[in-house]
Amino acid sequence: MERNIRLLTDTDLEEAAKLFTSVFSFNIWNEPWSVKTSYKRLLGISRTPGYIGIGYYNSEEQLIGFLVGNEGQWADNKSYYINEICVW
Repeated sequence: MERNIRLLTDTDLEEAAKLFTSVFSFNIWNEPWSVKTSYKRLLGISRTPGYIGIGYYNSEEQLIGFLVGNEGQWADNKSYYINEICVW
């Protein structure tokens, strides 16, 4: 089974929001996310300077996992802060 990893674009955020809602509304989390609030969360992260989103897709090009966060500058290097990570 082939897997594909690629950067998330703005057009991927709706699919990511659906996955996020499914994962975090399910056991063990049971959080009250809706697709609308998930989308707002992911959109807000994507608008932050240094945003990088990485999607993990199955062979049918369905998003099955992702992480989103921001690259930040430190004194002598850069780091990557993961805001959200989600895998089905």
